[in-house]
Amino acid sequence: MRSCSQLRHHVQHAVASNLVVMFCCAVSDPASVGAEFQPSFLTSLPVLFVAPTSMPDAPPIDADNADDPRDDASRDILASLDDLIANGGHTPAELAPQLAALAKRARAGGLAEIALHLDLSSLRMQLSILKDDLGTVLEQRERKTRRAPCTYRDVPADVWGLIFLEWLALEKRWDSEDTRCSWKWDEMRVPFVAASMCRLWRVAALATQRLWTMVVHDFALMGDQESWLEYQNAHLERTGPYLPFTVYLICNVSEVTFGDPVWTQFRNTFLSRASNLLIIIESRDYNSHILNTVSLPRLEELHIWGKGGTRIVEADALVLNGDLPRLRTIKFTDVAVYGGPAVGPQRRFETVTRLSVAVEYDTVEEFAARNEQFPNLDHLVLTTQHFTGELTVPYVWTGLKTLELQARQIEDTVALALRFPDLENLVVDPTGPGPSWELFHLFVVTACPGVKQFSMQYGTNFDKFFPIMGTLDQIETLTFLRHCLRPTVPLGLMRPTAEGLWPFRGLKKLEFADETHCDADLDPTVLRELLHARRQAYVEKLVHARLEISAELESPRRVLFGTMDTDEKERRTAEVMAQIADWNMVVE
Repeated sequence: MRSCSQLRHHVQHAVASNLVVMFCCAVSDPASVGAEFQPSFLTSLPVLFVAPTSMPDAPPIDADNADDPRDDASRDILASLDDLIANGGHTPAELAPQLAALAKRARAGGLAEIALHLDLSSLRMQLSILKDDLGTVLEQRERKTRRAPCTYRDVPADVWGLIFLEWLALEKRWDSEDTRCSWKWDEMRVPFVAASMCRLWRVAALATQRLWTMVVHDFALMGDQESWLEYQNAHLERTGPYLPFTVYLICNVSEVTFGDPVWTQFRNTFLSRASNLLIIIESRDYNSHILNTVSLPRLEELHIWGKGGTRIVEADALVLNGDLPRLRTIKFTDVAVYGGPAVGPQRRFETVTRLSVAVEYDTVEEFAARNEQFPNLDHLVLTTQHFTGELTVPYVWTGLKTLELQARQIEDTVALALRFPDLENLVVDPTGPGPSWELFHLFVVTACPGVKQFSMQYGTNFDKFFPIMGTLDQIETLTFLRHCLRPTVPLGLMRPTAEGLWPFRGLKKLEFADETHCDADLDPTVLRELLHARRQAYVEKLVHARLEISAELESPRRVLFGTMDTDEKERRTAEVMAQIADWNMVVE
């Protein structure tokens, strides 16, 4: 059949002309189609139908020979296809209805197979349209999601739980005296406020158990027992029987009715499950026996915060009832009198390893008494305005690994009265014009000769400290903790002493805990001074490996020559060594 041959020529011509044809061959007599022109070949053609703007003419259709009466319908369909090819530029949305119309005409002309293939082509066009539309919708939705913030209804309940828990970060609010007492009413109502906002918030708040683990008890507001019992029961119902509590106990009265049902329930439930206990003392006449009958088997951290000038009577009787097997950390803040010389038997806290004391005045006698009461401490933090006192025999505190000392005034007798043979990490913060650097040097050399890590929060006159540190060769890590580092620090830091000694001959790591001048480096003046001091060997060790080259750029701390690029380190080291060699020739 010539019509089939002509149809084959048209399709082959379209493919040879780089046309993208969405068309499936259909003939009146499939047996007359050659093996090279089977429908499987045509169905593998691309989906889109796009004709170039200019193309050579297709072979003409020979209409003289028509052996089959259905050839008229075939020629009609071929003519319509010629029109589609000639016009070109059709989109799938435009081709789909035209192919469907051709299929309808083929079916009316008795060309059932041609109609089926044209219907299949039309359906494929429609499928392509649907895929494009779906991709467009998804892309628009993704773009909208990325750019536009979601509403609170789109936030999952577990995310709301994390948001609620952020509200309970109370320790960040205790840095200022102005906020010390203003927080309590707002913070203790956080769970209830969150649960009353809307239905979604209520479900999330009630389902977040940790949101209800912070409990406040104010002795001055015990009159409305019904409200307080309801408050306690709400926390108990939503935390389960095992979750530990963080308890804030506000002691602002001198007398307490111990038979009060609110206090009884609070003591038997919340305090017995408390892992963290903060006692806020707002009364100068606070009676420490208020907790004598309390058992705290799960307590891990105890924080006693006193109002300025608060005097704790018989401090050894405070929270001492029963065993405290899990207690590891105790903090005293703004407590005027703590401990003192032992008057009677002292309760020993064998499990406590960290103690923090912030007082206005402290003496070496009280300092030594802490070791008797906390024999296994490895970390001690002392913040005081005045550190005074002396002992006839130096007191040796063994086992202590870290000492953080912040004092405005410290007497030289303190350094002579204390010994820390096992101390490895020393942090000093001389605030204000306070103590002389000679005194701190005496303290470091005499009291803790084995210290290897020395962290310094320096003040305005810290440069005076370095010329006297020539004997501190055991220090391996030196850290500066405050942000006021001046650009001249490397010069003062690396200057040899008057005796020509290198100040830090054992130094392996130098850290600056701020980013203002974190790129401090050995400048030419420093190297020249070192060479004139005939200490080139120490400079070579410093450059090659004596000073640790660290890449701790994830944290604010950076070290000398600090960079993540190994090649850059090697290049910089080579430049410094070449400069040293040039200066050697000048010096010689």
